[in-house]
Amino acid sequence: MTVIPRRRQTQVTRSDNRVLFVDDEEGVLVALQHMVAETDLAPMVASSGAAALEMLATHGPVALVLSDYRMPGMTGVDLLREVHLLYPKTRRLILSGYAETHAVMEAINEGHVDRFLAKPWNDQKLVLALVEAVNQYRKEIENERMVQKLEERNLELERVNEELEEKVRTSIVDLESTALFTAHEFLERLPYALYGFDSNRRLVAVNELGRAFANTATPPSVGDSLASVLPPAMVPIVDEAISFGQPKSGTVPASGLSYDLEFVALGAKRCVMVLLRRL
Repeated sequence: MTVIPRRRQTQVTRSDNRVLFVDDEEGVLVALQHMVAETDLAPMVASSGAAALEMLATHGPVALVLSDYRMPGMTGVDLLREVHLLYPKTRRLILSGYAETHAVMEAINEGHVDRFLAKPWNDQKLVLALVEAVNQYRKEIENERMVQKLEERNLELERVNEELEEKVRTSIVDLESTALFTAHEFLERLPYALYGFDSNRRLVAVNELGRAFANTATPPSVGDSLASVLPPAMVPIVDEAISFGQPKSGTVPASGLSYDLEFVALGAKRCVMVLLRRL
């Protein structure tokens, strides 16, 4: 008898090298175990289909199930059909005499059986068939592991990217907040009274000096009307600036004092910023 030499394995999982032989004849099971003794395959045996299913339920999936076709209670095709449903990655081979060839070929066509091996068998050819089937199982399992690892790495990359994006968003928000605070402080401390009016003549911005110089009993707030904020002599000038969108700077007398007016047009909606300084 010629056998396949035992190969050195660097990493084999619990089910990568296990094969289950199923036959109701003890002599056949002994012969099959002896046949693979010099390989890296780890044989398990069961004397019936029911015993094989119980063994798989107890010990988990194996790389390969090799079953005889003609057994009492459950045929090999029936067994491998169940194995296909419960453990779809496990390779399924059947041993059969030529009398059952038609039934076995139907099972192969239905996908329940991967390969038909005839009795009596040639040891070398049978071992080669077993090793080939186990290698196919290993490749499928390894491909599944690689896909799973790739999915895990992709999920990890997505997590890292989300964290980076969040950090970037946080940094941008911090920068924008700092910039807004700085701009607000800058406008608050300008040596001009600053007012911003929209096209409806409503106050949209005011700084510290603007609140102090306003023509109101209480400090002006956003939403106040132009007429309620500025001295009467300035209202028509600012109103004209808003209406025509081409404000002109100049000096304006009001309440016996002279004021230097500067206008800045804001956008296309005829909003203006008024800079007012008492001379």
